[in-house]
Amino acid sequence: MQNNEKKAEAFPDLAKTQAVGEDGKPLLLFRGENGVHCGNQLSLQSKLGSYSFGNVRVANHYAGVDEDGEYTDERDYSDWHSKAHRVYPVYLNITNPVVNWADPFIEYPDMVKSVGEELTLQLLIKHQDHVYNTDNWQCNIDPDEEYGDVATVAAKAPHLLEEIYLDIYPILDDPLFVNEARKRGFDGAIYNGTGVNMRTLEYRIFDASQAIFALTGERAEPEPVAPEPPAVKRPRQRTREIDDSPSMGM
Repeated sequence: MQNNEKKAEAFPDLAKTQAVGEDGKPLLLFRGENGVHCGNQLSLQSKLGSYSFGNVRVANHYAGVDEDGEYTDERDYSDWHSKAHRVYPVYLNITNPVVNWADPFIEYPDMVKSVGEELTLQLLIKHQDHVYNTDNWQCNIDPDEEYGDVATVAAKAPHLLEEIYLDIYPILDDPLFVNEARKRGFDGAIYNGTGVNMRTLEYRIFDASQAIFALTGERAEPEPVAPEPPAVKRPRQRTREIDDSPSMGM
């Protein structure tokens, strides 16, 4: 821990956060990013619907840095301003998470609670490959391949929807889910990660300002959206009609 890092107790906004350690105090977390930065040191960038955080090992991986501090990203940056590998130490203000458990899945009832039945079904169909890849689908929902897909289950056996679950990460990546959950008062998620983050808790926030930089105490900001270039107005050209009939003369 760096000497100039501010203690979590210095931030009263964290009094009700659920992103805490075993001692009940706000947990120091990390986010790794990689790529050209907009230049605003307070901004976080993401192409997904939410921002994810975890331990420093996982953050280094996403920043493209190995355990020795060496860059591991092999992409060509010759046309970029800088490699911009960066890891942010932060505290997170998550007071009403969609889920808070050591599980990498989200269940149908929790999705309905977060975004309603209509959008839940839409999202289950959109991300149904993640539904199919669970033992639950193969053993309990459709063991005899009677239905084949989520839409057919909804039409023929809607009671089975209550038993569906799937990986949570594509749901939290999806702006449709995040935007609606935010409207209903949810502000993030805490769950067991998969892949690089397997067997460790992953933390999501739905708004960049929920992250407080541990070194300065400043709130993060979303990366500004680049303005659309102005449309190029082309001069109007008059169409010249060609008369192929023989000239009559005057």
